[in-house]
Amino acid sequence: MNKQLRTILVLLSGLTLVFAAGCQKKTVTATTEPVIPVKVQAVTTGKVTEAVDYAVIVEPLAQASISPKISGRVQSIPVGLGTYVHKGETLIQLDPTDYQIQLQQAKANLAKAQADFETSEGNGPARAQVAYDLARKNYERYKSLYDQGLVSKAQYESALLELEQARANLKSAQANLAGVKAAVEQAETQLAETRVVAPVSGFVTMIGANAGEMVSPGVPIVAVADLSQVYAVANVGQSVIATLAKGTQVSVNFDINGKNTTVMGKVVELSYAADTITKTYKVKILLNNPEQLLKGGMIGKATFALRSTAPGALVVPRETVLQEDGKLFVYLVDANGRAVKRTVTLGLTDGKMVEVRSGLKPGDKLVVSGQHRLQPSVKVKVN
Repeated sequence: MNKQLRTILVLLSGLTLVFAAGCQKKTVTATTEPVIPVKVQAVTTGKVTEAVDYAVIVEPLAQASISPKISGRVQSIPVGLGTYVHKGETLIQLDPTDYQIQLQQAKANLAKAQADFETSEGNGPARAQVAYDLARKNYERYKSLYDQGLVSKAQYESALLELEQARANLKSAQANLAGVKAAVEQAETQLAETRVVAPVSGFVTMIGANAGEMVSPGVPIVAVADLSQVYAVANVGQSVIATLAKGTQVSVNFDINGKNTTVMGKVVELSYAADTITKTYKVKILLNNPEQLLKGGMIGKATFALRSTAPGALVVPRETVLQEDGKLFVYLVDANGRAVKRTVTLGLTDGKMVEVRSGLKPGDKLVVSGQHRLQPSVKVKVN
């Protein structure tokens, strides 16, 4: 290779190195600063209420365990478990045959007693009453004669004895008639009681007898629960009971058919002494239940408010607050579009929002999404 050719190759190699170096320098210059996408919202004032949750169990507003008032054999049960019944509706029918016979006999006895009491005409004055009236008049006549000395003392006392006997006979006849009438009324009542009826409107929650079985007074055979309103019963600690009074509004949450349902109620009963074992206080919350969705025994959650922030408090979403080395902070976006780390002091929280007592002011641009990816002074893009 001649000298001229070597010179050309050297020059070309140098140009290649220069070009490569130039390209490398241009690539470094083209590297851009990373930009983190975030969402922001202005810091505003609001109200945060600190609350605590307690489990509740549903109890019917009114529940009646019904026992028959007489003994008898169950003839029929026209209702079933879960049936809605109205007050006065038949729940269980006992066999009325024996009581119908007793009523017929009592009425026959009454007819005889009335016939015995009355005169032979059937609609005249009572015989005992007539006898008493005659004896009274006879006595008054003899007393007048005795006072005048016209009859003996023995005659006067005989008239008095007849009056007393007539009075006793009248009272006996009246008592006998009243007793027979009472027997008829009792027989009518017992016959009516073969029909066991609902004392309140509601759902049948228990049937404790079958057709053909004998039942006795005092043994519950059916139960009915009124669910138009229900109680949500909770056992709370002393920090909660101190904040409650009758009429206090309470939010109660239930999972009904897979749907989260919140019902507002009011405190209607609360104990003033703690349970000796659990050291908790019983609270009853009255809930309207127009669609009868809440049933006795259901479990729910009551939220009791303990305290609230002062008016004009700064509040932010709880998830915007981060922690590092034991310090709480949030990220803001400054006027240059960069992240600013701001230490904050927190106050009350309801689990979703939290009070900020220091570190922020109204209008600050608070990062509410993307904050976990940020570092101080990093460039951000607000979406």
